[in-house]
Amino acid sequence: MKHRTLFALPAVLAGILLSGCAADGETRGGSGTIDLQLTASSEAVVVEATRGTIPGITAPEESQFSLVIVKDGANPATSPRWDDITQYPTDNKLQVGGYTATAAYGDPDSEGFERPAFGVSEHFEVLHGQTVTVALEARLVNTAVTMEYTDDFKNYFSDYTVTVVNEGADAKTFVKDETRAMFVRPEAFSLRLDYTRQSSGRSGTVSYDMADLIEGEVAACTHYKVGLDINEGHVGGAAIVINLDGNIEEIPLEIEVGEGE
Repeated sequence: MKHRTLFALPAVLAGILLSGCAADGETRGGSGTIDLQLTASSEAVVVEATRGTIPGITAPEESQFSLVIVKDGANPATSPRWDDITQYPTDNKLQVGGYTATAAYGDPDSEGFERPAFGVSEHFEVLHGQTVTVALEARLVNTAVTMEYTDDFKNYFSDYTVTVVNEGADAKTFVKDETRAMFVRPEAFSLRLDYTRQSSGRSGTVSYDMADLIEGEVAACTHYKVGLDINEGHVGGAAIVINLDGNIEEIPLEIEVGEGE
């Protein structure tokens, strides 16, 4: 973590646009400074129960974050921006008043593998002749999904893919045995399993709504670990079993895969 003394700035979560476009109001005299302390964590909530790291993902370096400073009531689009937060000039004075700054890495709307997005926000007042310490801890602002398959599942199907489907975005697919994390917007999506049976060569498709699996809303800074298994002893044929693994009670979902499919 790097400590740098800056002249008054606050921060807002990546991707969130500040409302209001009124011109700056009455200017108050004087200026102040802040001690900006930026850290980033690659930890994510695992199924909203525990914390853990996401496979293959590390927190960005401080210099990889951009910075935008917005005065209260100002237009974010025309506010000062630095592509490298470490390049913010330490002698830059800001007038007394309220500000918001955005520290951001990545694009939460750019979905796919190896596309994490981090951000942090803070709002505070610049005080005349004073230095205010502002601690900024960047967190994952999109959602991570990983797939795991048991040996029984792999032996039962000769081929399989899992596709993430969400409204207004291109479908994104986990090919057979893909282990990397996929990053998507923190909103409702479904998982579509396309499979081919080992014994008969027959193919089929089943879909699962993630909100139903987790019994709640899809959340940012969350890693959903989805495990697929097969239950060949299920009445009427085999059944696909989904286990949402987060060191909490397993949430199984069984879908019939009858002999005629």
